[in-house]
Amino acid sequence: MVSYSNPVLPGAFPDPAVCRVGGDFYLACSSFEYWPGYPVLHSRDLVHWRIIGHAFGADSGIALDQAPHGMGLWGGGLRHIRGRFWCVTTTSEDGQSLLSSAVDPAGPWTPPVRLGRLGMDPDLFEDVDGSTYYCLRAYGPGRSQPVGARLARIDLDAGKLLEDLQLILPETNQFGIEGPRILHHDGWYYLHCAAGGTEHGHCQPVWRSRTLRGPYERGPHDLIPNQASFWGVPQCIGHGELIDDAQGRWWVLFHGNRIGPSHGTLAGRELYLAPVTWRDGWPQAAAGDLIRWQMAADLPSVQPWPRTDRDLFSDSPLPPHYQTLRQPPAEAWSLSSNGLVLRGTATALHDPLPAPAWVGRRLDVVEGYFRAQVEVELGAANDEAGLVAWLNERHFAALTLVRRDGRRLAVLRRRVGDLQDEVGAVAVADGPVVLRFDFDPATIRAGIEVDGVVLPVGIHDRHLISFEVGGKFSGPYVAMYASGNGRPASAAATFRWCDRHGT
Repeated sequence: MVSYSNPVLPGAFPDPAVCRVGGDFYLACSSFEYWPGYPVLHSRDLVHWRIIGHAFGADSGIALDQAPHGMGLWGGGLRHIRGRFWCVTTTSEDGQSLLSSAVDPAGPWTPPVRLGRLGMDPDLFEDVDGSTYYCLRAYGPGRSQPVGARLARIDLDAGKLLEDLQLILPETNQFGIEGPRILHHDGWYYLHCAAGGTEHGHCQPVWRSRTLRGPYERGPHDLIPNQASFWGVPQCIGHGELIDDAQGRWWVLFHGNRIGPSHGTLAGRELYLAPVTWRDGWPQAAAGDLIRWQMAADLPSVQPWPRTDRDLFSDSPLPPHYQTLRQPPAEAWSLSSNGLVLRGTATALHDPLPAPAWVGRRLDVVEGYFRAQVEVELGAANDEAGLVAWLNERHFAALTLVRRDGRRLAVLRRRVGDLQDEVGAVAVADGPVVLRFDFDPATIRAGIEVDGVVLPVGIHDRHLISFEVGGKFSGPYVAMYASGNGRPASAAATFRWCDRHGT
């Protein structure tokens, strides 16, 4: 037995889709308004994961420049069928289901084929006879209401459905299903779905049938339990993927939340792992026990990836854990031998659109810090650059450099809905400066480092960048940014490095 800690993948990686090829596991997840979209991750032991690419990038033709917070690319499926990887997902703006494929999951991926406005949370299933099916939470007439899990045969090579979608599991007033997954095991077809919403009612019921198209009977227990009545355990758990390893052991990967003292989610919907046992022909996570922070199981041979907490920016490609907010103008950011260069546009942080000059990564620590070194000449009163703890344009804390009355200052700008204030006004000498956020479950502490000493600038309540306060589905980020606040900034900001440390 090997002990491991949940979440196995900290930070916002919701709606996981997982497949296995030999001893390698691959995962994709929702990415919403962040770009490039639909990250693909690799693991050899189900515990240690790293991003190896994105299914939707510059050559995909996908436009997210108008995507509001929590919209964009939603959950889908990732499958390995007949020697190719296939991903299918949905863009929330027009409701289109997108189908793309690759020989190598790191890419390149083919430009997506649009299958139509069919529903949400699509997936693919290869039956025992080799035929392939498309399954999703389908919409009713006029796309007015979802009506349940629907299924149709699909020609993957042609990129089209071969028949009308057929209802195989209707929704009821007791639950709304999401993320339907089909599995064939021991002569049964198992259908499991997220239910109860993505908040504290979340769980994962399971059904089975002797035939693919049903009828399906519900199991005596859920695959993933609801834990809202229990304290001190992961919450909001569900939207899982049931998978076996090369040794025939079964697992479920799913998202869940770490909740802070003010009842806000600390780092978005993160990835959790639990062993699965089969009881009387029904799968059950953790043998019916609670999902816990510390668990033990017969894991595949543990193989952690090398980790570098500091990213030194140069003219090499941006590390794959960094993304932009939507799709900013090409001139808004670039890489040079001196670092990551952000050229502030007219967009302020609180502007809903268009995208600002903003490059960030998921906030993935409960206790820890993020730092970045920046050098910028603030030539005009409207210029600013800094580090921002971000949920969306209405909920953030920005540690920013500004010039006022001839002095360069570090201030903490706090935004909560329509309210905004500034605290702190620490004088900063010209030249490079290290900006720092320290995180604990309750607070965000902003400061600057001078000769290894942290000078405090201000404090923000951490739950104010949780989606319980700010709404929608994506989690918090920490980003480097620059802005001209109504007009292009007079000079670029150069970030030499960014690092993070913590758990």
